[in-house]
Amino acid sequence: MKNKNILNRQLISSKELAQRVGYTNDYISRLCRFGKVDGQKIGNTWYVDELSLKKFIDSQKGQNKNW
Repeated sequence: MKNKNILNRQLISSKELAQRVGYTNDYISRLCRFGKVDGQKIGNTWYVDELSLKKFIDSQKGQNKNW
C-alpha cells in the first residue's frame, strides 16, 4: 500500500484508489491534473486525497439523476 502523509493530509496512490472505487488509474490521474480532485504527483505516481475523490464521485451521482 502506497500512502503519503503530506501537509497533514493522508494521500493514497491513484493506483490503489482506482482498485477501491472501480475507476482506472489513468482517469484518477486525469482528475488530478485538471483539478477535479486534490492530489500531488511525486515522481511518476499521483497521490490523491481520498476525501476529495469521494466528494467528486458523490457530485457525479447527483448529476446522473436525469438519465
